[in-house]
Amino acid sequence: MNVVATAATPSLMPPSTKTLRVVVKGRVQGVFFRDWTVQTARELGLKGWVRNRRDGSVEALFSGDPAAVDEMVERRCRVGPPAAMVTALSSFPSEDDPGQGFQRKPTQAYKEPGLLQGLSSSGVGTMELIIIVILAKS
Repeated sequence: MNVVATAATPSLMPPSTKTLRVVVKGRVQGVFFRDWTVQTARELGLKGWVRNRRDGSVEALFSGDPAAVDEMVERRCRVGPPAAMVTALSSFPSEDDPGQGFQRKPTQAYKEPGLLQGLSSSGVGTMELIIIVILAKS
């Protein structure tokens, strides 16, 4: 009995799905950036979500055909809708679940780091935290 061994060859085909998380900065809130993103992503057949962040930026997760994801991130989000002015865009690979379809999510909640987080969860308000930080630094 002859046994033929074959070496596995790496596939030359691109991955069938690409997922990127994107943060867009500039004048991107109050200019219909999220609604435009939902409409454009759906037109390109992408899954994922978009939301405002408390720092004034917009964050999105795009998943789907690699060419469509690249088109959305590199060509469309770098410009945005007519009233937007994008000043920076960063993207990185993600393994997050994009869910079904493309949707608009609520604004990302601000998470205060370290000591401030402990104070805020103990009932101290944001304005009181700012005063505590100012007093601590003086």
